[in-house]
Amino acid sequence: MALVHDLSEENSSRERIEYLSGHDALTGLLNKERFTAHVDDAIDRAAHGRRQVAVLHVDLNRFSLINEGLGFDGGDELLRQTASRLREAIGPMDLVARLSADEFLILAPDLGREGAAEGGGAGAVAADEAQAIAEGVHRSLESPYEIDGREVYASAAVGLSLYPLDADGTPVMLRHACAAAHQAKRPGEEPTLFHGGDTTDRWERLSLAVRLRKAVETLQLVVHYQPIVDLQRGQTVAAEALARWPDRDDLVPAARFIPVAEDLGLIDSIGEWVVGEACRQALVWQEQGHKLEVAVNLSLQELWRDGLAERIAGQMAWVGLSPQSLMVEVTESSAMTDPVRTRKVLSSLRRQGLTIALDDFGTGHSSLARLAELPCQVLKIDRSFIARLPGDPGSAAMVTAMVDLARRLGMRAVAEGIETEEQLGFLRELGCPLGQGFLFSRPVAAEELPLSF
Repeated sequence: MALVHDLSEENSSRERIEYLSGHDALTGLLNKERFTAHVDDAIDRAAHGRRQVAVLHVDLNRFSLINEGLGFDGGDELLRQTASRLREAIGPMDLVARLSADEFLILAPDLGREGAAEGGGAGAVAADEAQAIAEGVHRSLESPYEIDGREVYASAAVGLSLYPLDADGTPVMLRHACAAAHQAKRPGEEPTLFHGGDTTDRWERLSLAVRLRKAVETLQLVVHYQPIVDLQRGQTVAAEALARWPDRDDLVPAARFIPVAEDLGLIDSIGEWVVGEACRQALVWQEQGHKLEVAVNLSLQELWRDGLAERIAGQMAWVGLSPQSLMVEVTESSAMTDPVRTRKVLSSLRRQGLTIALDDFGTGHSSLARLAELPCQVLKIDRSFIARLPGDPGSAAMVTAMVDLARRLGMRAVAEGIETEEQLGFLRELGCPLGQGFLFSRPVAAEELPLSF
């Protein structure tokens, strides 16, 4: 009996070792090596059966900041829950693997069957099927994570590569899917992208990084201001400070260089500099007799830095600016990444006397209960809703509801992205108090800021 017991334990140990050699210990998903072998097999089958194969690279957004807020144990739990959600999101023939800390891979074999059966169009059908899988991935991440009694939200960029459309083997597929995911993480991009060739010029990005570091070190950035207008009176009542980078013959907007600045660890330096410039300019306008509130944007990385409220208060005190003259803007998606932590930070800013604005409202995961808990005084309605006014009934209803919601919560509503007189007329009739957009002015140098319309 002892011999049988020993042999049973030995077999169990071997099975465990075999399992761990092909699986991720934290999530139980396949590891890269085992996943790669499955992709090889799928490509071999596809080559003989006129099928298509898709690899999806799923890259969680802001995981390092989430991990920092939750601690390593909380971060691990988020990854385990993400693994479970991805398993449920894919089809019975698909496979999911963990590539690294916050990156996952999905294999969808034997795509394009319908197109092949019809004698053509397999590639288009496979692309649609892969897109549907990616959409399922995004939906699986939408609901809040419950971790240690806290609600946390996560999202991801998804890159896709298709065999044989853009790759002829496993290594190329993995590389292309990764490149597409990294492209999808850039501001303004769709959350899902197919590989479309060499989308990332590494040498150009390296050159840009070198130039940006030098620009920050030598204070070559500038701040432009876009007016926020009282829609009923046609008067500028505030101005949003927006960093710009004069690079070569171009004036580069923040959306293009801030991601690089975050990668280089320069975002805190840029953020502090912009706040300082905004405070000084607000004081200049006050001395000229213009009581304008100045708004500055905070990234999630800045928002979660220790001592944020004290640093901003110190900068205002240094130039002699009253706190009521400064507004800080935080996007809805950033605020909802960890609502409990965000509320604490925003409350500390509010105690310093600053005005808090929730930016890009309508694009994130806010519930009415969460919104009511945040110490915000300004609600900035995302431009995507304004763009379809006044002709789109759905957008008109949404904007009407948002303006009414802000009013009921004692907040000022700001309509972003106003570009036409028709949009302005609708918002005025609705009673929306504030707005900004190219109809009034693009971001301009401080001395060019229009004060009335």
